[in-house]
Formats: sequence, C-alpha cells, structure tokens
Amino acid sequence: MPHMANRIEVKIRGAAALLACCAVLFSSCAGDDFTPVYFPPPAGETDEAKAPSENVTGRKCTITFTSRLCVQIKGDNIEAGIGEGEELCGEVPPFPIHISGSSAKLIGSEFPDIQFEGGGLPVPITINARGNSDGTSNIAEGPVDSSGNISMSGFSFFISALGIVGEVPNLTLTTKATEELPHLQPASGSPPDASGAMKLAIGTVLGSIIPAADTYLKGASMQALFTGAISPSLSECGGGGEKNISVTALFVDPDGRQTEAPIAGDKYLDISNGTYIADTNLDIGKRYESSRKFRATNIGSTVQQISLPSKKGPFYLESVQSLNRTLKGGESISLNVTFRPSIENTEPGVITESIAIGSDQFILRATALSKSGKGSIDLLDENGNTKDPGVEMVEIGGSALPASTQRKFFRCKELDCSGTPSYTECTACGDPSSEPCSLLPISTEGNPMAEVDSSCSALYPDAAPLLTIDLKGNTGISLDAKKQVLAIKNSGTNPLQITSIAIEELPDSKSRGQFAIPKNAIFVAKSMKEISDKIAKALSGGGDFSGSKLPATLPPFQPSYDETSMYVVVTYQPDDLLGADGQMAGIGSEVKDRAILKILTSDGEIKTEVSGTTTIQESPALEIYFKTSGGSKYVANKKEFPFKGVTAETTDISFPMFMRTSDTSQSAMRVVSISIEGEDKDMFRWLDSREKIDSAIPESGKGFRCSIPVIDESSGEMVDEIFELAPVSLSSKGFDLLPGAFTTENMPLFGCINFHRQEGTSLKKGIFNADLKIVAQELDSAGNPAKNPDGSYRQTTMSAVLKAAINPRSGMMVLRVTQTMSAILNPKFPGLSSISSKHDRRFLQEEGKLKDSDYEVFLGAIILDPFDEMHITSTDGQEIVSTPGDGVTSVFRAVDTHPVTTDYPEENAFDFASLLHDSELASDKKGIFNGYPNVPEDLKSNGWRIFTSTLSYPGPLPPPGVPKPDMPSDCEVVNPCDPEGLKKFTKSGVKSGEKGACAFFYASGGRFDSPAFHTSEEMDGGEYENLCNRVNKKQTLKDVNTGYYSIDGAIVFEEVGLRFFGPTFFHNPGGPLGNYPPMDEVFHMTFTTEMLKPQKSPEDFNMLPDEKINISKSEFKINLDDPKLISPPICKTNSQDVLIGGKIYDSWRYIEGLLFKDEEGTIPAGCPGEGSSYTGGSAYLRGKPVDHETGTLTIVTGAKFGSNEELSFAFKDVMMFVVMKGWICDPLGREEEFEGSRCYDRAFNERDAEGQQSLSE
Repeated sequence: MPHMANRIEVKIRGAAALLACCAVLFSSCAGDDFTPVYFPPPAGETDEAKAPSENVTGRKCTITFTSRLCVQIKGDNIEAGIGEGEELCGEVPPFPIHISGSSAKLIGSEFPDIQFEGGGLPVPITINARGNSDGTSNIAEGPVDSSGNISMSGFSFFISALGIVGEVPNLTLTTKATEELPHLQPASGSPPDASGAMKLAIGTVLGSIIPAADTYLKGASMQALFTGAISPSLSECGGGGEKNISVTALFVDPDGRQTEAPIAGDKYLDISNGTYIADTNLDIGKRYESSRKFRATNIGSTVQQISLPSKKGPFYLESVQSLNRTLKGGESISLNVTFRPSIENTEPGVITESIAIGSDQFILRATALSKSGKGSIDLLDENGNTKDPGVEMVEIGGSALPASTQRKFFRCKELDCSGTPSYTECTACGDPSSEPCSLLPISTEGNPMAEVDSSCSALYPDAAPLLTIDLKGNTGISLDAKKQVLAIKNSGTNPLQITSIAIEELPDSKSRGQFAIPKNAIFVAKSMKEISDKIAKALSGGGDFSGSKLPATLPPFQPSYDETSMYVVVTYQPDDLLGADGQMAGIGSEVKDRAILKILTSDGEIKTEVSGTTTIQESPALEIYFKTSGGSKYVANKKEFPFKGVTAETTDISFPMFMRTSDTSQSAMRVVSISIEGEDKDMFRWLDSREKIDSAIPESGKGFRCSIPVIDESSGEMVDEIFELAPVSLSSKGFDLLPGAFTTENMPLFGCINFHRQEGTSLKKGIFNADLKIVAQELDSAGNPAKNPDGSYRQTTMSAVLKAAINPRSGMMVLRVTQTMSAILNPKFPGLSSISSKHDRRFLQEEGKLKDSDYEVFLGAIILDPFDEMHITSTDGQEIVSTPGDGVTSVFRAVDTHPVTTDYPEENAFDFASLLHDSELASDKKGIFNGYPNVPEDLKSNGWRIFTSTLSYPGPLPPPGVPKPDMPSDCEVVNPCDPEGLKKFTKSGVKSGEKGACAFFYASGGRFDSPAFHTSEEMDGGEYENLCNRVNKKQTLKDVNTGYYSIDGAIVFEEVGLRFFGPTFFHNPGGPLGNYPPMDEVFHMTFTTEMLKPQKSPEDFNMLPDEKINISKSEFKINLDDPKLISPPICKTNSQDVLIGGKIYDSWRYIEGLLFKDEEGTIPAGCPGEGSSYTGGSAYLRGKPVDHETGTLTIVTGAKFGSNEELSFAFKDVMMFVVMKGWICDPLGREEEFEGSRCYDRAFNERDAEGQQSLSE
C-alpha cells in the first residue's frame, strides 16, 4: 500500500488480542452499533489528573499528540488485556488535533496508519481513519473547556485486510471520565497539563461481528486509552498569531546546485501551474503529475510537533525524514509534494488544500488542466539533450566578423617616404579604367587613410576606417552561420498539429534578414540521435538532406516511451555590422540582432524571440607575409612557416618577409625590433640589410638566395624573380606602418629569413624549429608611442614559427600499414589485440607454423603537401579535392573494402575481399593509386581486411583445450556472406580436427559525409545497408581532403568515417547470443599522429568528433587501473596473457610508448607490475609523427560503438581505440631500400618490420 513510511508496526501479544482487534474493527459488518463508554486505566497507571494548563479560549493552533494505545476487552466469554502481564499496548505515531478558540477537531486524513501483523494473525491488517476514502470527511469535533478538557465526537476507525474494509463509527475521544460499560468500570482521561501530558479515552459495546465470532465478542465491552503528550503545550498554543514555521521552495539547477525561494504569500505551497487530469489508470507520467520540493523550518523558540498526512486530496506528501516528528528551533524538514489529479477527485482549475505544519497553517496549491495538445520549445545542447526547457527567448550565438576597410579609387601623386612609396595630393578618380588611379582604404569621412602631406606625415591622423564585412579576404576566414537546434514538443495530452514555422521580423528592426530556417531543416523524429546526420548537415550547411513537410502532427511527448519531437534548425548569419536598433558593431563592442520565431499550431500560436550578437573580430594589429614561388603566404600569429627545399646539402635558403597593418587597425604601428628565438635559433638568421641578404648566396645545389618572386596572376606560376632587395630600416626608433597605407601589393619588405648551415658541419637532427619575434608599438595621433594607464608603452608582440626539415616526405606517397592494434573496452572483457610483430613471430616461423599470408600489409594512398602548393585530384581523376593555399596539406584516398565472391589463387591475397587497386582496369577505375608513379602493370592491391583473433572462433573466452587462433592460418577464411561459411563460427559447425572461422573487420574509410556511411533516409543518395546485400558492388566513398601535414611529421585527418563490417563469434546466425547479423558500425573519427584529447577551442583540431564519447567522464582516456573511471581498466586483463617462445608477456605493452599521464606527453604511463616503474591510473593515447629518414609513423584514433542492439553486448556502447603502425613509402625512391615500385608490394618485406611494436624484444 502507498506511503508506508507513515505507518508503524504495533506488536500486540496473544492470539486473543489479534482476534479482538479484528472484531472491533469489523463490528460494523453485523449487529447493532453502540455509543462508546469509558474505562479505567491499566494497572500501574493513576487516574489522578495533573493541574490543567492555562485557559485555551481564544487560542488557535495545531497540537500534535504522541501516545501509547492500550486496549481492554471483556465479555461473558472473553477477557483480553485485563490481567497483569497481558496488557495489549502499542505505540501510535503522532497525529494532529486542531485547536480554534474553544473547539477541537480531529481529521481522519491526518490520523496515521497502524499496521498489525504476525503473532498468529493469518493476514496483516491496517487500522486508520480513512478506509476507502481520503479521510477528509471523517471528522471528530467537540469543545475545549477552560480547564483544557477535550471531547471530540463522531469519529470512525477502519480496518483493512485482504481488500475488505470495516468501519467502527460514532466514537468519542475525551479527556474526561467515561460512562460505565456492562463488563468494565468507567475510565478517566486527563486534560493536558503544563508539560503537555494528556490521556484520551474511547469505549464501546461490540455488536455482532460475524456469526463465527458472536459467541466471544457480541455484547462484550471494549475500552481504549491513548496516553501521551501534546506539542506544543496549550500554554504555547499559537497565542497572538505568532508564526513558528517558515516554508521555502527548493530548486535544483542543471549543475546540481540547490537554491531556495520564498513561497507565495508566505503560505502557498505552489506545486504546478498546469497538470493534466488523469482519466484512466493509463494516464501516467509527468503530464499527469507534478512535484515540487519545499523546506519547512522551525523559526520559533519552542519545539514543534510535525504531523503531516501522506495524502491530502490530490496532493501526496513524502519526506526522506518522517512526516511525524519534532522540530527544535532552527531544525528543518524537507518535503516533496506531488500533485496527481484524477477525474474522480479533481475538476479543472486551481486546486487548494490546507495543511498544518506544526502550529501554522499553509495551503497546497496547483492548477489542474483538462486534456489538450500543447506546444513548447526546448533549447538543445550539442548532444541533443534539453539544455533549457520551455524557452521564450533563444540566443542563437555571437558572430565575431572579420572586417576590412572599404576602398575607393583615387588619383594621387606618389611620394618616396624613406624608401616606401606613399600617396599625397589625392583627388577623386573619374574613370579608373582609363586614368592612373589607385584603390585605397577610406575613412568614415570618405578620405584616403594612407594620404600623407609633403613631409610624409599622415594627413588624417585621427581618421577611423570605414569597415565592412570581409566575406573572404586577407584573413582567410569563411563566414559560418551560428546555428541552434530547437525541439518542439507536445507537452499536452492530445495530438498537436503544427501548420507553419517561420521567422518574422520585428517591425522596427534596422537590420533584417539575419535569421533563417534553412531549406528542409525541419525534422520529425523520436530522438535527435535518429536524425543526427541530417541535423549535422543542416548545421554545417553542406550535403543533401531531406526534412519533414508541414503540416505535421506531434503525439503527446512521453519520456522513454514516445519522445517524438519536431527539430528545427535556426541560423544566424549577419550580412552587415548593424544591430536591430541601428547601432554599428565595432572591435570590442557588440550589437544585437532580433527577430521572432513564429509557430502556428492547432492549439494556437507560439512565439519565441531569437537573437544574436555581432562584433568585429579582433585581429592582430600587424599582418606577416612571406613570398614564395607559390605566391604571398599570410602567417597568423604563432602559426608556422615551413621552409621548402631543405636537404642534407643545403647551406642557405631564404624567404622575404613583409608586414602591414591589418584592415581593422585604427592606429599606426611602429615596428621596433625583429629577432629570432627558440631551440634552434642558431640555424636561422634574420637578414635585415642589402649587405646581409647578398652575403647569403649558396653554391649551386645547396639552396637558394632571397628573392621576390613575380607571379603570373592568370596561371599562378612564378615567371621571374627580383634579386635587388632593399629592406626598410628600423633605424634608431623603428619603422612606422600607417593604417590603410599598404596593401599586399605595396607592403614594405623588412628583410629575409635565412636557414643556414655552416659549410662542412654535420646535422645532428632532421627537424629544426625557431620563432621569429616581432615587437611593435602603437602610436598616438601625434605619432608618438601610446602609453597604457600605468605608463608603460602600448606594445604588441607577434611571432611566426619557423620550421625546416631535411628532405621532408611530400607528394604522392604510399602508406604501408604493417601492424594494427585495437583496444575494445568491453566491461566484461576489456581486451587489446594486435597483429604480432615479425620479431614475435620468429618462433612460429622456426616451428613452421607461420605462412606468408599471416603477414598482413595494408596499403593506402596518401598525398602530402606540407607547403600547401599542390593541385590534388580525386581517386578517379575527375575532381580537384585540394588547391594551393586552401589550408589542406594532406589528402587520403578513400579505402573501399567490401565482400566479393572471389577466392584468389595467390596465397597472400585476401580472399572474399575487394581490391583497392587493379591495374588491369581502365584508368579512372583502377583504384587508389591512379596517377601515381611506378605502379606495376600487374598490381592487385588487397583491401583492408583486418584479422581479429579475439572474435574468431572459439571467441574471447575459449573453453579449456580449445586453442585461440593467433594467426589467420590458425583458422579458416570464410565468405562473410555465405551461410555455410558462417557455420564455422559455431561449435556445431566445427567438426573434430577442423578449424573454426576467422573473424575479420572489413574496414572502409572515407570522408564522414560519404553516401556509403549513411542511409537514404539520412541523406539524399545514401546507400548504407548490409554489405552482404551488395556483394561485388563498390561503395560510394569520398576522399578525405581534410588533412593537415606539417614538415615536422605531424598528421591530422579530421571528419573521417570508418566502417567496420563482418561476422564474428558473436555476430552470426548461430552465435552464443542468438541470431545476430554481421557486426556493422560506422565511426566518426579523427586519425592523427598527435595526442587524442578534447578540443578546447575552435582553432584546435577536433581529435574526438564522435558525439557518443562522454568527454566529461574521460572516456577518451585509457583506463589502466583507475577505479574512479567509468571505462573498464585494461591492466588486469591484459597482463601476463601472451605466450611467445615459451615466455609470458603483457599484451598491454603493444601500446607502450604511446601512453602519457599528461596532455603535453612528457610523463610516460603504463601498467604497474614486477620490474615496471609505471604507476597505472589513466592515460592519454598519442601517436608518433613521420620520421622523414625512415618514413615510420604511428596513427591513433578513438570512437565509441553505438547503442544498436544488433551490436550485441560485445560491442554495444563500447569504447574503442585503434592504433596503426607503418611507414610512408616514396614511389620515386630507391628500390634497394624497398621504395620505388616496391612500395606497392602486398607481401611483407624487411623494411615493414622496422616500425612494429614487439613484446619479446
């Protein structure tokens, strides 16, 4: 039964007593009713009353009575509770008595439940004053005299057992003497004394109960005495309206912080402003009940007795503490009040019920609603979870816009100012096509910012530039719209039709058209996850996606059952610098755009204001440029400039460096110093004079001198060079750069950066790093250095990272993956598996247990463009996927591995897996090495079919005596789509002496937005389906043209999709978990040689794009043995678990050297153990950059399996890390070093072993 927390077990001795209780409470079922009379107290108690408390007339309060109940029954054939030692007594929970002037009242809904069970009673019974009702109409009332005597008449008690309820009516509770009963003498209660001690007496003559009990009970006398104390005493009973209890409402924010607020009118406990009335028992959930938490505190100086009902009308009260207790001064009780209206007890409207908390009265209040549909708008976070429900205003985001100065043609005279051409005597240009005019930045007054007078001083020193949005200018920044996903939910009870959703402009807005709902960007789905890919495309503004059509109908939102919602993407993309109020944005000041999102529904109109802020992106006051054969290269502050052409023979390579003020700069800047700092500063020189530049001219074949290349604008090719260079001088005070004075065409040369190696010295390493440091001071309108409030100069320090590498690998390269590892962190068996190194396999080779086919090598086409100067085409040669200067410095051609029916005759060919390249096909269909040099005419390159021993038969936990396959030759390669072959994954399909099936991941990789990774419902053209339904058919995959490659060997590929497909020990028709389809999952990943860690700012690479990874719970880290992490620890299950040559090794050491305690990668991590200095805990995973000498590298990535039940418990919601070791092979290299045409060998060679991780070495 509900609200058991408010009951007490009363232990009553003897079967007769139990029978008597049943008889009393069922006496209304048969026979006559009798008016109670009273009896004397049990032995040992005195009926002498203490002095009565003071007069209660005029008082108003609620007192709480805590007591002990004793019962006596005596008739012709029964005696119970009469003799010494046979008392029938038990404790009764506190119950309230309401005092108002000279009257007292007892309410049945506030009387506690008393449960009797055991002791020979055949079934438990419950005694209360409610029966089948809520008890509110069961009221005893009567006078309180001047001596404090109380008599309350007309009360009923009820008993409930096995669903039968009996009533004992017309009882009187009194503190006075009772009338004499046929078999018992009168008894006396006693009024409350000054301490609060009080007795209440009850008596009756029992009528016929049931025929079987009439012999014992009919006509018997029954007396009951409540002995205890009231609180507060009558002397403390609410005199003068004194308030003793204060109630506050409790609120918990999304971060778990609790706050308090006063209740309305200091007396209303408001539970809900709208809860639907339940019609049937099926109407359950948040729509049909509302809860609110409160805290009641005793602010008085006296102890308060709290006695609260568990139910009051449609309100239900609960507390982690008892609802019946005392509160000392300053103590509190927390309450949870639930409003649960039903058609039986509630009408639509405001519902109120009064309750007493201690001596004070309060009112429970809530609003009950009849059923209807009702729309609400929720603000969602990036994971699709509700961030802010029921919003009335939505902040879409803020845009910091790149700005440039507006320009205008002027006809000016040129003036030489310290070697720098400047403009003077400027007039308006009539016809720019026929007159010698210059396009110059202008001020807000329309004057040329760069104009000087005859003495080379700025003509308009205080002018401010007229700014406009730089949609795609020198900043190299493309404008992206700010976007927000809103969820429209039906919080009502009936279906809700939505007919229209639109953006409506505010009538007085000065900036319009800034907000939009992208075409088709309205979706109806049961969860955001269901349409996450479509949402992602709508948010990114790219790709094809289909939305839902209006009108559309939403069913009532029911958490965890039917969460169908409408998801709407709202974008904010300002196309001006104005706000809605007409103000102009500036650097450091923002303006707000506003509009209305208007939704028309069958329940009426919903309006929500949307807003966004615009400011001008603060950019460095100075811009740094280098000029190369590829054109002008802008280098942002603290970004790198790579030196091209450095070889082991190089002595000098130089590049010219230029600077100008940024378009948004409003002050002149004085460059006061330029220097080189950093680890390898001795390998770089700053050449800031004609003499220094001319001194750094290398011999032929050992570099090149500094020059300014002349670029043909039509072809982008260098057609000439300027060698006569005269850099500006910083002199004693520096060189001044005026705002708007210079463009990328006429900006001044400051000097040349020179990589220098002394002739005859040897290089001890292959990569060199230094920083070019530039210090500049801001000038005031008078041309003097501006100062900060503290008197210091207003100074800017900028830097460019200088990088030089000896013979960095670049161009069309072949990636040879020679060892793959995976950590699949299933909570039951978190395992690490790896292709064994050649060194570890030598024992098997010596024993003749190893075949050539066991050496797996996976080839990939990777194009490295560290200087961002290449035109790179797609695999079929039909599309340009990267152009010079686009920021893409590496492209990986898509890998398509799908099932085929071919059983290849060659031993080292991967049967039943597609080829990545087939030289026998037409040029546009050959495969990933199309356009590569030195491709063998008979090349047939294997797909990425990755062996996993753990999931091959007989599974990760093989029975005793059944060997686990360590190599592909230890098991049978079966057609993944052949039912007969799949039987080899089961015990019944593997006969004695036969091999079980090998498990392979058919790995396909491409850009995440490839059609092969998405269904036709997720995107137009999507083709994702079970690959066994399309055997021998190619997948539609896009090349990964999102790569970053630095000459220091770092590689990052963002937005990669990786698909793992294939049957396993668990995923087959006869698997141990039942009939499961082949394992099939698409991961959203980043592949990198760097550290896997969360993105901290938009400028950082997103190393963990998979939204399923719980970043807050550190799922991106590998748990070694940390019990606090939710991911399973790997040390215990991956230590002393690999047998190689008769010795036991730790499999976790496959990733040793890649684990680090810190983000910087300075503190190695690993599992503790004998002979180990590692301390366990948790670790970041980091790859290894390309070694330009050997070509070796290690690539890492991490992702999480989805929640699809078809993944089985083996993979469902499991975190996974993948490690790939290999090397970059140059197809133009020397074949004796296994490069050149040997890059394409599908057989394992000696050089393939160099980068492998060995356990036994």
